[in-house]
Amino acid sequence: MADQIIILIKGILLTEALTHAVQYWGIFDRIRYRMTRRSEFLRELLACFECTAFWISIAVFGYLYFLDFWPITSIIICQRLATICHIGIDLMDARRAATIAKI
Repeated sequence: MADQIIILIKGILLTEALTHAVQYWGIFDRIRYRMTRRSEFLRELLACFECTAFWISIAVFGYLYFLDFWPITSIIICQRLATICHIGIDLMDARRAATIAKI
């Protein structure tokens, strides 16, 4: 039971991180361009954030079930959690700066 919970948590974190990477990182732009140029169906699938997340989640759970190379999994998860923490720290800094500016 604990193994399934761990796979589920890793799957959710990997799906979120990889969906964000495919949608917003510039390194995947060429791959997305080549895929969407060839097929209208793929263009529509990759244009939608939720559709991209769905297909990535299928790939992630296949990866976790058959391969799960833990160093890569851990690196991707840690990177995304660090980015989320950085966003939170930036928000706290902006809030503090706004409070100081009011004084």
